[in-house]
Amino acid sequence: MRWALGCLVVACGLVACGEARPSRIVEGRADLSTWEPVEEPLINLEGAWSMSRGALIGPSEALTGAAPTWVPGRWPEDPLGSATYRLELVLPDEAPPLLLSFEGVSTVGRAWLDDQLIAEFGDPETDRMDTRDVRAAIHVSGPVTLTIQVWNPAYRVGGVLDGVFIGTSEGVIERRTVAAVLSMATVAILSALGVLFLVLFASRRREPVYGDFGGLAVLVALREALGGPGEVAYLFAPELPWELALRVEYMALCAASYFGFALALRVAGVSTRTLLARSTMAVAVILALLTAVEPFSWLAGSLIASQALLIWIAVVALPALARASWHGVDGARTMMVILAAFVAAYTFDILAVAGFIETPLRVGAYALVAVVSAQGVALTRSFAASFRDNELLTRALQRTHADLELSHAAAMRFVPFAFLDLLGRRSVSDVHRGDHTHAELQVLFTDIRGFTPLIESLGPERAFPFVNRYLAAMEPCVTDNGGFVNQYLGDAILALYPTPPDDAVQSAVQMCQALETFNEADPEGPIKVGIGVGSGGLMLGCIGGESALRGGVIGDSVNHAARIEGMTKVYGAVVLIDETVAAGLSSPPRFELRCLDRVVAKGRSLASEIFEVLDVLPEELLHRRVRLRPAFDGARGEYVAGRFGAALAGFQALAEEDPEDAAVALYVERCRELVADPPDAWDGITWLTEK
Repeated sequence: MRWALGCLVVACGLVACGEARPSRIVEGRADLSTWEPVEEPLINLEGAWSMSRGALIGPSEALTGAAPTWVPGRWPEDPLGSATYRLELVLPDEAPPLLLSFEGVSTVGRAWLDDQLIAEFGDPETDRMDTRDVRAAIHVSGPVTLTIQVWNPAYRVGGVLDGVFIGTSEGVIERRTVAAVLSMATVAILSALGVLFLVLFASRRREPVYGDFGGLAVLVALREALGGPGEVAYLFAPELPWELALRVEYMALCAASYFGFALALRVAGVSTRTLLARSTMAVAVILALLTAVEPFSWLAGSLIASQALLIWIAVVALPALARASWHGVDGARTMMVILAAFVAAYTFDILAVAGFIETPLRVGAYALVAVVSAQGVALTRSFAASFRDNELLTRALQRTHADLELSHAAAMRFVPFAFLDLLGRRSVSDVHRGDHTHAELQVLFTDIRGFTPLIESLGPERAFPFVNRYLAAMEPCVTDNGGFVNQYLGDAILALYPTPPDDAVQSAVQMCQALETFNEADPEGPIKVGIGVGSGGLMLGCIGGESALRGGVIGDSVNHAARIEGMTKVYGAVVLIDETVAAGLSSPPRFELRCLDRVVAKGRSLASEIFEVLDVLPEELLHRRVRLRPAFDGARGEYVAGRFGAALAGFQALAEEDPEDAAVALYVERCRELVADPPDAWDGITWLTEK
């Protein structure tokens, strides 16, 4: 409430201080013979001028029917028509160069100093109206006669409205500069407030009071830019037609009453959907629309209607605000004081214009700016308090959220996010027993060689930490390549890849590299592993009873990957992949592969080629196997064709060059048996009887 009163007092004080001291004008004559322009650079020629209505009288002609008329002031009778104003000026004998400043002559006219035309208002040739500031430089001394002809063809406000000033160029320019700076600052502050609260409303739609105030502030800023004492709009758009500026100014005033009324009701806690509220707001909208399209001569009537609407809004809103203030509604008392102060200022202006109060002071426009600013401060303080409360609440929510994140992260360690993503679920809490989906995935299965005797040798105290260290070293090789660990089976890892086969094979290669590092650092090593990679369709979902669930996969491709891992023992390989994975690898080849055999795994009926990934071998051994790969393929071709003698010779030659190749040794043994006891029928397929 103190903000509201303070803003209003400051605004009225600025208005009063901004007025120059009026000269003494008696019966149309201003005696300025003793004026010292250096000490008093600006004089307001306010007072009783001689004026004759109904005729445009030349500067050398006598005024007929002249009567004392107060300047500035509007014509009390019919505003249309013409009039001639005259003032005799007695200037100092040695007056310096001076400026005459006409700050609002409605609406077309000319000004003479004696017989010299010194200024034109609007366009006298086309009757184009204007009320902008006009200045005229003069360099005279002694008695002179100032004559102003005014004619008003359409606008229903006539007269010399905003005063005439005389002074040095510094005095006149200082006055206009101060007015322009104040107006620009006012427009900038109101615009910033309006945009700020409109942005707040855009992000907080549940706070319509922000939108109402934002719209009110922007419209008042527009009105101030077009009709304020500094005429800010004309500084940036000097060619802006006065008629258009006036129409937009009145539209802004009507629209501002809409937002101001809505704001007052919301602060009072009164619904804007009542019949009274809606009808009042509808009148404001209709007035704004009429102002946009009605004939120019009706604009003054729209201004009177908008003033009446403002009084009506006060009559409706003030009791509601008083009741809300009585019941302790936050912000209601401040809004009530603001609105009451504005109504008082506006009523003062209406009585002054009507002649009931003889004063040149006009505070309505300044009060409008002041009360909007005061309400902006009140809302800003309210928002700051709300922001502090929200900040405290946010901190509490952040702590709660952190706890939930920890719980969620812990849960995700049991059910990977990638698993949920495949199920189309966002959280563990969304998963239900029986949820499942079909997917084409790559399956990787790895196992430690001789795990059981190793664990027995370590004992319980050392075995569990050892397994965890090993699994921790292997897991990043899976996740870094787009896969996820679906299940740990003791020392075994079952990993799934919804990505291309290259990622699963790359995981296998990285696992072997990580195993070398692990064996060098871990005191319980070294260990060896076998890795099998398969591909195919499987069912993925939640398996369990009422009290326990886990993510599981069901499908032949899972069993097949485990069988392929078991084949690494048979062929002495580290990493084996099936023909589906090999066919899906990128081209050109990213990995060095060697086709080992065409087999039917135990429990299956379909044959599949298996390939050894040579990239996991030491560099020297890798180069040797790659170099000997054509010879291996040739010897195996003889084997598949049933020419066992030729195949035996080929494999024996390979064994001499690479005695460490377990696959070659296996084929040498097979070929010897087949040479000794040839089969009746031969298809080159190996049927495995062990897992």
